[in-house]
Amino acid sequence: MKKRNLILASLGILLFVCHAVNSADRQFSVFVSVPIKNELTDHVKKIVIRELQELPDIKLEDNLSLEEGHYVISIIAEPIKLPNRVAIGVAISYVFQDSQQIAHGLLTGSPEDLENLCEQLVPMFDFKFIEPNRRK
Repeated sequence: MKKRNLILASLGILLFVCHAVNSADRQFSVFVSVPIKNELTDHVKKIVIRELQELPDIKLEDNLSLEEGHYVISIIAEPIKLPNRVAIGVAISYVFQDSQQIAHGLLTGSPEDLENLCEQLVPMFDFKFIEPNRRK
């Protein structure tokens, strides 16, 4: 009986280690697109890419692909201006997409909120698209 328990415990540990190794090696490919160019484009893309790089299992791609395991984040950031051209806010429209699903949303705030709004995108993307696949 002791031998059987030792074998089962060893097998359990081996399976756990194999799963941990496979999970650690798994990479999720992400392409970030900011298709409409304006005064916010470069700043928005830079912030989102910086936040994605903090996730160890994200691999940034230079080319668009909707193959299995590939994801796209498309962002349109527009300043909200009065008729006299004074910026009073920003609107960020985003689309998260993979080969099976699409999610869309809109974030708005003051011009001073731009960085914070961009930083919110990555955790939302991670929660909706990447995190469920980490558990597989």
